Amino acid sequence: MLNAYNQVPLVKGTDSFEKWENSPVPYYMKFYIFDLTNRQEYQNGGKANVTQRGPYVFKEVKQKKIANISNDGANIVYQEVKSYYFIEKLSNGTLDDQITFINIPAISAAKVVTQKSPMGADLLNGLFEKLDEKVVEKKTVKQILFDGYEVAFLKKLEAIAKKLKIPFDSPLPDNTFGLFYRKNCTMDTRNCLDNFVYGIDSGKFDVDNVAQYISLNGSSTLNFWNGTYCNMLNGTDGSRFHPSISASERLYMFNIDLCRSVYFDSVGEVDLKGINLLKFTPAKAFYKSPYGEPSNECFCVKPKAEEAQCQYDGILDISTCRKGAPIAITAPHFYKVDPRIAQLVNGLSPDQKLHETFVDIEPNTGLAMNAARRVQVNVQTQNYSDIAIFSNLNPSLVPFLWLEETATIDDKSADEFKSKVYSKVRLLSGLMIAAIVIGLLLVLIAFGVYAFYRRSMYSFTV
Repeated sequence: MLNAYNQVPLVKGTDSFEKWENSPVPYYMKFYIFDLTNRQEYQNGGKANVTQRGPYVFKEVKQKKIANISNDGANIVYQEVKSYYFIEKLSNGTLDDQITFINIPAISAAKVVTQKSPMGADLLNGLFEKLDEKVVEKKTVKQILFDGYEVAFLKKLEAIAKKLKIPFDSPLPDNTFGLFYRKNCTMDTRNCLDNFVYGIDSGKFDVDNVAQYISLNGSSTLNFWNGTYCNMLNGTDGSRFHPSISASERLYMFNIDLCRSVYFDSVGEVDLKGINLLKFTPAKAFYKSPYGEPSNECFCVKPKAEEAQCQYDGILDISTCRKGAPIAITAPHFYKVDPRIAQLVNGLSPDQKLHETFVDIEPNTGLAMNAARRVQVNVQTQNYSDIAIFSNLNPSLVPFLWLEETATIDDKSADEFKSKVYSKVRLLSGLMIAAIVIGLLLVLIAFGVYAFYRRSMYSFTV
């Protein structure tokens, strides 16, 4: 499409590559954390009552650290470096706010011991009692998110293992729990934990493949799930797609936080800053359980005895890519989650406008102009009868926090797009329409000349 399409492939030295490598679009990450308000009642077997706190808003800066570009420029290998800066004036609260939540490290250990090492229950019970571990924790927002806090029983286990000269592989870095611990990084950070290595197609030789993932940490497939289909590495990162997007097609995006690719369908058109866009949201089938969508069966990672839990819509168990921790992902406030699960928690109010993920795409270029990724992290609780502190819990899915990552094209970039790209798209459309009109006129003229010629010949003959 004129010079606009020539700028879509990610070729070093082009404007397209520059804006992909160092995005000018402002990103914001908002964290909403659920405060467990009935601590005593819950740990005695009651239903969890939660209150949403926040948002705690951060500016997110994304940069690509290029590891390799193939000699022909077809493939790019890189790491994405993310930095976060707290914006107190946009937040509802401070990083020193204290939140009560389920003791995730402890319940994760209870699950692992119960499933894989029942003989270790006595040791774990002894440690929990000695260190006064509780069902719930109370920590500050900065500890929950980026600073983290040391997990005492893991540190103790490490010391015991060292004394006995047996290997100990802690499930947490530095025996420290924090959702984004050691993930607030810069280009110079050496021990960043967000260190995935991505490989993508540059689109240089086939623009329809631009930004499509081709590898993760050197592998062309995932290894988290139970089948080839679920382990497919499909789609882009959601910031761009191939040109000439149609409303009838299905788009794929890979999300490392979900450990899977997600597919999106168009739900209509929207206008943003004078630019016409197509809105895409997760397809209905994405939320379905294997009972409602058989292709989702390989995402069920429950043990045989617990497979019945896979019948619930809207829940993705990601324990297989979180070292066995009982973590499940849903949309915020259990939006699209089976009511049988949603009713096990008090304090949630699902709302499509607030809690649905979406991406608005300029269809001619395939560029995302407005997007919101909304994901809720939940803890799967069980009655672990062999672990004293968890022996009274009722099975449920308890919200921990949800995050909203947003990006919207700013006014300057929108004006630049309209002047450099959109006007050319409209010009091309105008030229095509003009060509069609002229073509029709020529056809009509030809018919007129032919009719006149026939009448003239007829008159001459007579």
